[in-house]
Amino acid sequence: MIKNFVCDKCGDLEYVLIDGYGFGDRILEDVSFEIRIKNDNFKVILAPGQDDYCIQLNMKYWLKEAHDYVSHHDFGECPKCRGDVDLGEPYDPEITPLPTGTPIKSYTLDEIIKNAKEKEKDRKE
Repeated sequence: MIKNFVCDKCGDLEYVLIDGYGFGDRILEDVSFEIRIKNDNFKVILAPGQDDYCIQLNMKYWLKEAHDYVSHHDFGECPKCRGDVDLGEPYDPEITPLPTGTPIKSYTLDEIIKNAKEKEKDRKE
Protein backbone atom coordinates (compact mmCIF):
# COMPACT_ATOMS: atom_id res chain seq x y z
CA MET A 1 0.00 0.00 0.00
CA ILE A 2 1.34 3.42 -0.88
CA LYS A 3 1.65 6.10 1.80
CA ASN A 4 1.00 9.14 -0.41
CA PHE A 5 0.13 10.13 -3.96
CA VAL A 6 2.78 11.66 -6.21
CA CYS A 7 2.14 13.14 -9.64
CA ASP A 8 5.15 13.18 -12.00
CA LYS A 9 4.34 16.79 -12.97
CA CYS A 10 2.80 18.28 -9.79
CA GLY A 11 4.57 16.43 -6.97
CA ASP A 12 2.88 15.36 -3.72
CA LEU A 13 -0.92 15.30 -3.70
CA GLU A 14 -3.47 15.15 -0.88
CA TYR A 15 -5.82 13.11 -3.06
CA VAL A 16 -6.42 11.81 -6.57
CA LEU A 17 -9.63 11.64 -8.59
CA ILE A 18 -11.41 8.80 -10.32
CA ASP A 19 -14.31 9.05 -12.72
CA GLY A 20 -17.40 7.08 -11.75
CA TYR A 21 -17.75 5.61 -15.24
CA GLY A 22 -15.33 2.78 -14.40
CA PHE A 23 -17.73 1.22 -11.90
CA GLY A 24 -21.04 3.03 -12.45
CA ASP A 25 -21.13 3.09 -16.25
CA ARG A 26 -23.20 5.92 -17.72
CA ILE A 27 -25.05 6.71 -14.49
CA LEU A 28 -21.78 8.00 -12.98
CA GLU A 29 -20.03 9.15 -16.15
CA ASP A 30 -18.17 12.43 -15.42
CA VAL A 31 -18.94 12.17 -11.68
CA SER A 32 -15.67 12.56 -9.77
CA PHE A 33 -14.67 10.83 -6.56
CA GLU A 34 -11.73 11.82 -4.36
CA ILE A 35 -9.40 9.06 -3.21
CA ARG A 36 -7.43 9.79 -0.06
CA ILE A 37 -5.18 7.65 2.12
CA LYS A 38 -6.26 7.30 5.73
CA ASN A 39 -4.74 4.80 8.17
CA ASP A 40 -2.98 2.96 5.30
CA ASN A 41 -6.26 2.43 3.49
CA PHE A 42 -8.11 4.16 0.66
CA LYS A 43 -10.90 6.51 1.69
CA VAL A 44 -13.38 7.48 -1.03
CA ILE A 45 -15.57 10.57 -0.94
CA LEU A 46 -17.65 12.39 -3.49
CA ALA A 47 -15.69 15.27 -5.04
CA PRO A 48 -17.00 18.79 -4.41
CA GLY A 49 -19.55 20.05 -6.93
CA GLN A 50 -21.15 16.64 -7.52
CA ASP A 51 -23.89 16.87 -4.86
CA ASP A 52 -26.70 18.25 -7.04
CA TYR A 53 -26.59 15.28 -9.40
CA CYS A 54 -25.79 12.62 -6.80
CA ILE A 55 -28.49 13.58 -4.28
CA GLN A 56 -30.89 11.30 -6.15
CA LEU A 57 -28.52 8.30 -6.01
CA ASN A 58 -27.80 5.72 -3.31
CA MET A 59 -24.39 7.14 -2.47
CA LYS A 60 -23.64 4.64 0.30
CA TYR A 61 -23.77 1.93 -2.39
CA TRP A 62 -21.78 3.93 -4.96
CA LEU A 63 -19.06 4.90 -2.46
CA LYS A 64 -18.59 1.21 -1.64
CA GLU A 65 -18.42 0.41 -5.36
CA ALA A 66 -15.87 3.20 -5.82
CA HIS A 67 -13.75 1.81 -2.97
CA ASP A 68 -13.86 -1.71 -4.43
CA TYR A 69 -12.93 -0.33 -7.86
CA VAL A 70 -9.95 1.63 -6.51
CA SER A 71 -8.74 -1.37 -4.52
CA HIS A 72 -8.40 -3.34 -7.77
CA HIS A 73 -7.00 -0.64 -10.09
CA ASP A 74 -3.62 0.98 -10.19
CA PHE A 75 -4.11 4.62 -11.21
CA GLY A 76 -6.08 7.76 -10.50
CA GLU A 77 -6.11 11.26 -11.93
CA CYS A 78 -4.16 14.26 -10.68
CA PRO A 79 -6.63 16.98 -9.63
CA LYS A 80 -4.22 19.67 -10.90
CA CYS A 81 -2.91 18.52 -14.30
CA ARG A 82 -5.30 15.58 -14.94
CA GLY A 83 -2.34 13.24 -15.52
CA ASP A 84 -2.27 9.62 -14.34
CA VAL A 85 -1.12 8.96 -10.77
CA ASP A 86 0.07 5.55 -9.60
CA LEU A 87 -2.05 4.06 -6.80
CA GLY A 88 0.37 1.23 -6.04
CA GLU A 89 -0.40 -2.43 -6.49
CA PRO A 90 -3.86 -2.95 -8.02
CA TYR A 91 -4.81 -5.76 -5.67
CA ASP A 92 -4.00 -6.22 -2.02
CA PRO A 93 -5.86 -9.17 -0.45
CA GLU A 94 -5.26 -7.72 3.02
CA ILE A 95 -7.44 -4.72 2.12
CA THR A 96 -10.13 -6.05 -0.21
CA PRO A 97 -10.24 -9.76 -0.96
CA LEU A 98 -11.46 -10.73 -4.38
CA PRO A 99 -14.94 -12.22 -4.34
CA THR A 100 -14.95 -16.00 -4.40
CA GLY A 101 -17.57 -18.24 -5.86
CA THR A 102 -18.50 -21.77 -5.04
CA PRO A 103 -15.76 -24.13 -6.14
CA ILE A 104 -16.89 -26.74 -8.63
CA LYS A 105 -14.96 -29.97 -9.09
CA SER A 106 -13.94 -30.61 -12.65
CA TYR A 107 -13.95 -34.12 -14.07
CA THR A 108 -12.01 -35.79 -16.84
CA LEU A 109 -13.88 -37.58 -19.60
CA ASP A 110 -12.77 -40.93 -18.13
CA GLU A 111 -14.23 -40.00 -14.72
CA ILE A 112 -17.54 -38.98 -16.32
CA ILE A 113 -17.79 -42.27 -18.22
CA LYS A 114 -16.86 -44.25 -15.11
CA ASN A 115 -19.49 -42.43 -13.00
CA ALA A 116 -22.14 -42.95 -15.68
CA LYS A 117 -21.37 -46.68 -15.83
CA GLU A 118 -21.57 -46.96 -12.03
CA LYS A 119 -24.93 -45.18 -11.97
CA GLU A 120 -26.22 -47.44 -14.75
CA LYS A 121 -25.01 -50.51 -12.83
CA ASP A 122 -26.70 -49.27 -9.61
CA ARG A 123 -29.97 -48.73 -11.48
CA LYS A 124 -29.95 -52.29 -12.85
CA GLU A 125 -29.38 -53.84 -9.42
